[in-house]
Amino acid sequence: ACRVIISRLRSRQGLLSSDYSNKTVTEVKKELDAIKVKTIVLGQGNKIINQYPQKNTKLYKDDKVVLLTNDFDNTMINFIGFSKKEAIEIIKLMNKDYQLEGNGYVYEQNYSEGETITDKIILKLKETY
Repeated sequence: ACRVIISRLRSRQGLLSSDYSNKTVTEVKKELDAIKVKTIVLGQGNKIINQYPQKNTKLYKDDKVVLLTNDFDNTMINFIGFSKKEAIEIIKLMNKDYQLEGNGYVYEQNYSEGETITDKIILKLKETY
């Protein structure tokens, strides 16, 4: 079954994302790694409570899936290279205030990856990354 999934992704047919709610981080990460989808985990919890993109979204090789755990610890991720749409959806998952400057792709952020978010997230974007 895994070979079929990978070949579909390679052929750019894509694969629909599942609902990962209530599954373990380990289980979902293993599943997504097998199909070469980049997984970003928000928090230190062991269960998934929300995700981006939502279920039934077409995924392709090298796409990103963000998993919000049951113990989000306000740790900043690296948004560099993310599209405006991706950044907004992920910040909404994080339940944080934000400010975006420009359009396109993120090239600068006010918190470093791994730093604790204590205030508004500010992202600077430009047309090309």
